[in-house]
Amino acid sequence: MGVPASGVTSTLSYTGGNGGTYSLQNLPSSGVNGLTASLNGGVLANGSGSLVYAISGTPDNSGTATFSISLGGQSCSISVNVGLPAPTIVTSTPVSPSNSSTTPTLIITGPANKTIDLYDNASASGTPIATFNTDGSGNVSIQVIVPSNSSTTFSAVASDGQGNVSSLSNLFTYVNDIVPPMAPTILSSTPVSPSNS
Repeated sequence: MGVPASGVTSTLSYTGGNGGTYSLQNLPSSGVNGLTASLNGGVLANGSGSLVYAISGTPDNSGTATFSISLGGQSCSISVNVGLPAPTIVTSTPVSPSNSSTTPTLIITGPANKTIDLYDNASASGTPIATFNTDGSGNVSIQVIVPSNSSTTFSAVASDGQGNVSSLSNLFTYVNDIVPPMAPTILSSTPVSPSNS
């Protein structure tokens, strides 16, 4: 599933308005399902005017959502590009920091059935260290290799077959720490030794 639409509108301009009234419309999307284009009832302008459709709902995919419109004896459609939500690197197994594993598994969520590119830097630059697909629920687990006694930051982006690319994921840092702390040093005592008190 995608991100619920919020504050999304599409404006349809027209000419030849006759001042007639039109009813409330709630139009389902096609191409990308799960969205609705809503228009409150009102009155057409005499001549030129515009209608503003409010887009709501949660898309089931990315791509182009199309709404078929019939109003005043005329038909047309409006199309809205639906982008991809950014993936989220949720956690690792084992959790970070760890003194046991240099091959942790990253738990990632994102848009369902999409390609995720994973990077071992904070800007998703260069060549991804892994490319994989999320399942039908948008989940995937991927094992990575990190240097011993190191701190590695991971980032990810999602993409689809239509060329849509998501924004950058959250940054997730995995720390492998195998160096034990320095042994403590006992400096002195109060009172000093030897003592007869």
